[in-house]
Amino acid sequence: MPLSVSGNAHTETEALGHWPRVREKNPSRWRHQYQSQVVRPDDDNRSREELLAEVNQLRMELAYLKKLDALVQSPEKASAAEKTQVVQELRQLFPMAGLLKLAKLPRSTFYYQQQALHTADKYQQLKEKIRTRFDRHRGRYGYRRITAELRQSRKQVNHKLV
Repeated sequence: MPLSVSGNAHTETEALGHWPRVREKNPSRWRHQYQSQVVRPDDDNRSREELLAEVNQLRMELAYLKKLDALVQSPEKASAAEKTQVVQELRQLFPMAGLLKLAKLPRSTFYYQQQALHTADKYQQLKEKIRTRFDRHRGRYGYRRITAELRQSRKQVNHKLV
């Protein structure tokens, strides 16, 4: 029976012959090859505690990934601060060590980021003044003019901060 693969007519063996499992003509051999390649844990020999630990681990992974996905656009590129927020939220439900291992976040980095999240921005007032001056002049003032205005109002500010 001819098959059409990307516009070219081929026989079934020609179309499927490049896949290693399909080269065999006997379907029972396909099944045997497939089943021999699949790794299946022997759940009958595992204790109840081991199975419960695995279920809890999977629940923790699922909760972590859901929170991270809701917080960040691309979870692969999540920053340490974003991972810290997720771990902080899930800390009441799951063990801290497991969450940190899952997030690939060292304990010291977690505590550093946690402290950094709670500190206030020391330039908050200056940022507000810069924003009001920028808005007052409808975006026509650049960093040089805003810096000059701030210095005239006796505010010592570096141009790099503006």
